[in-house]
Amino acid sequence: MDGDVDADSALSDETIQKVLAGPEVSFDYLSAEEKKLFQRAVASGELSKTIKPWDPWWLKPSARTISFSKEGTQLIQPLAK
Repeated sequence: MDGDVDADSALSDETIQKVLAGPEVSFDYLSAEEKKLFQRAVASGELSKTIKPWDPWWLKPSARTISFSKEGTQLIQPLAK
């Protein structure tokens, strides 16, 4: 590995600074060694543990009660007394 990569992090200080500097992260920010480590983590499934499953709103029970107008805007529901 590169000499500037510390033992606790697979990312170099330079890469960490690039990530912290802006809202977007690019694969191109990684050094050749970091890219290898990233691709190895993807292939092994190690990164899949960090991704939270997503539940689409339209599969939730509350989605059954949503009504829309012809224009696609949500209709106002009267409050139950």
